[in-house]
Amino acid sequence: MQPVIPVMIAADGSITWFEERISSNQLNKYMHMTTGLEPPPRIILDVADDAPCLAVQRVRGIMDTAPICRGEWPECSEGQDWKSFDERSFAE
Repeated sequence: MQPVIPVMIAADGSITWFEERISSNQLNKYMHMTTGLEPPPRIILDVADDAPCLAVQRVRGIMDTAPICRGEWPECSEGQDWKSFDERSFAE
């Protein structure tokens, strides 16, 4: 089964990776560290409805430049119910 990594942006603009609060620099590092993992994780951005726009733009920018989120088979998405994922969730 493909692992799922939630990246969350809270109402105060804070970022969490799984349940660990991290900085933007840490997120950038983690996103690049996931490249080449087998199986590749599915990274899901989960944004609080009242998250600051600048924080959301910053995180989206980091994710958009990460190799795992680019290419023919990107492994990143946003706004899905990551808590209920299973293998069928990614079937084409």
